[in-house]
Amino acid sequence: MNNRLYFVPILSGAVEQHDLTTAIREAFREIESLGRRSDYELGYRQFLTFLDYVRLERISYETLQDIPDVLDEDNEAVIQLLVQELGQPELERTMALVHDAMVAADDSLRYVEFILEMDGAALATARLPIKGGSFSFPGATAGTYCLKLGTGRELWKAALHRHDLVWAEALQGKPLEMAADVGEVADPTPSRIIHLLNGEVVLRVFAGLEAGRIVVTLARKRPK
Repeated sequence: MNNRLYFVPILSGAVEQHDLTTAIREAFREIESLGRRSDYELGYRQFLTFLDYVRLERISYETLQDIPDVLDEDNEAVIQLLVQELGQPELERTMALVHDAMVAADDSLRYVEFILEMDGAALATARLPIKGGSFSFPGATAGTYCLKLGTGRELWKAALHRHDLVWAEALQGKPLEMAADVGEVADPTPSRIIHLLNGEVVLRVFAGLEAGRIVVTLARKRPK
């Protein structure tokens, strides 16, 4: 087994144990211990990325196609390596069991944490239920924004300009309608829509009178 995927056989053995929660905890300790070694350093980072997918219950073969992009390996080579090691049905089963054990051991894993930054400084942190939800950040002004998972994994980074955030520049020529009594734009149209993690996370930018609003939605899709 390639050291870059050393955690797969360890997890495979753990999910066969009767006390799944305890076995997963012990497997995580072994994986972390090995990860301190220089020859397993990259593999440990890949394990943390793997857990990001498990937290989002990404257990269908279609969504597994996203993993190689994150693992910095050739798509077909990594998919074949994972499937070769466990078999496709067993890999999906392993991911599902690991997820269930993680949730049983730690209630925080029922949530996905997001961090929104601007020009390197944290603006907002939100924990969304893994079943789906959204959070909104008002008062967005021009700058470079970054959306990360709580694990530190960067999902998106880009500059937002006045033409993204200020109504008069974002939607030139479109009539401005105000919501009654609140002084906000009624029924706004997003100036930008960004799909992340195969569409399971959607970031929308809305223009306002003087500043914009960023809305992040977790809309997890269950495997068919």
